[in-house]
Amino acid sequence: MKRESSLSFAFAGAGLAGTVNQDRAAYKVGKVDLALFDGPFDGDAQKAIVIFETKGFAQGLYYAPQQACDYAKNFPKCRVVFVSNGYCYKAFVRKDGCFSTDLLHAYLNIREPRDAYPLNPKVRGALEALRLLLEPVL
Repeated sequence: MKRESSLSFAFAGAGLAGTVNQDRAAYKVGKVDLALFDGPFDGDAQKAIVIFETKGFAQGLYYAPQQACDYAKNFPKCRVVFVSNGYCYKAFVRKDGCFSTDLLHAYLNIREPRDAYPLNPKVRGALEALRLLLEPVL
């Protein structure tokens, strides 16, 4: 499956297919797979408020957080970085001007949503991840 298909499935799977206004999203902004904006995309990628790094279904998400956070350094308004393989979403939130890849903020597995990340109960679960996904478009 192509990465673009994985990305489309990721939005459909999270219930965002009809929610994300196309003028607020930009695919392949530089090396970033998807960027969301708080208004219509005017060509200035640095105004992105949410960044997605996508991986294929069979790929792990181990290296993707660092990759996405490296990209986010070039996007000063970005508040959240999501890493997804189409059914698992990991959310990293900017704190004190940078993203910590050591501290996962929220986790969503659309096949089995939970209140917390199964590997670390201190990490918020599905509801927080969905709130972060929907916040820019509400």
